[in-house]
Amino acid sequence: MCGDFAPAGSPEVDVLTVVVAPAPFDFAAKLGIPSMQSLADTGAPGLRAMKEAYRDFEGPHGVSVPDGRQITLEARSLMMGGVVHWATLPSPHATFDTVVVRYIPLHDAPLTDSDRRAVEGWDLGEIARCLDGAQWRPGGGR
Repeated sequence: MCGDFAPAGSPEVDVLTVVVAPAPFDFAAKLGIPSMQSLADTGAPGLRAMKEAYRDFEGPHGVSVPDGRQITLEARSLMMGGVVHWATLPSPHATFDTVVVRYIPLHDAPLTDSDRRAVEGWDLGEIARCLDGAQWRPGGGR
């Protein structure tokens, strides 16, 4: 059912992970890769533009869902290791967070170009919403 939102992948590379953890769950802290927004050299020329570019890429960006909760979209560059994007959605009673993680390795990794394009097109927020609907049905769940 929710797999329809992530129809392509590679048998060689795991690119999608789902984490359900007690809330609040800070995936960025678990990942251990700080935001470049906080690491930019304060004396660097073009600092403001650099921070805006990092903010546009890294987020956080919020997407509202109909019941008033918010999906938080974030990303980090792993430099030579690729890119990680994730969407976090709290359960209806904020007991758990569902985190959908997409890892896109560098081009020299065993992910075909067509698989890469398909993976880059996944809407992590939609996947999180779908999983949320399956896990926390109205009247049940936490």
